[in-house]
Amino acid sequence: MLSLIKKINLKKVSITALIFSLSMLSGPRLFAEQKQINVFAAASLSDAMNEIAVAFEERYGIKVNLNLAGSNTLRLQIEKGVPCDVFISANAQNVRKLDQLSIIDHNKVTVLLTNRLVIVSENDNQRKFQNFDELILYAKPYLSLADPQTVPAGIYAKEALINAGLWPYVKDRVVPAVDVRAALVQVEMGNINYGIVYMTDAYISDKVYYPVYIIPDKYHSRIEYLACLIQERSDRAAGNLFYEFVKRVEMLNIFQKYGFSTL
Repeated sequence: MLSLIKKINLKKVSITALIFSLSMLSGPRLFAEQKQINVFAAASLSDAMNEIAVAFEERYGIKVNLNLAGSNTLRLQIEKGVPCDVFISANAQNVRKLDQLSIIDHNKVTVLLTNRLVIVSENDNQRKFQNFDELILYAKPYLSLADPQTVPAGIYAKEALINAGLWPYVKDRVVPAVDVRAALVQVEMGNINYGIVYMTDAYISDKVYYPVYIIPDKYHSRIEYLACLIQERSDRAAGNLFYEFVKRVEMLNIFQKYGFSTL
């Protein structure tokens, strides 16, 4: 009986030792905290970025925390020290401002995508415009825009309206939104009958009529989305991995699926 107990105890010790040894070998993989990166991207990129984030996580096992908002809002957050690894802006101005503050790596900046502006209306109103001037006649009493003072989509829209000579007639009708998606929602909900948004935002919505009118590129600066890498992050390598990942052909194809043009 004593010998049997000893054998059982020896087996228990052996099993315990084996479990401990395995835990020591696999511990770094099983119990180490998962790597994470913070990616700030323009609200108009939301659908594509959610898909790309999943692809990156599946490939590298690094969690992507997305912060999707107006580019100006995101830039201000970065300036205030909110942790960010990669920033994708809907215009060059916000990237330049970060570069002037030495916040980004100016060797890691690339133009990813381009976009266009369109006029949309609520679904019940399926009038097509033959020219830009018709906006004055029908966009009453309000016109939905992303904030034309701070948000790229609104800045581009205001520029187009000024260059077309329409701004003096519509400026008092503008209802500014926090970002371009919010401007779209105001039309989707029927609160405002017309809005100017990116083509890609209109493309994914089944709650607006599109396109009422595609605004000619000649009226505004080229709409470019820039990706950049933030300097002095604790895990710069992971951020750089995502920065390079988003430029791959497979990822650019995802952007194209949502209506963006690639370079």
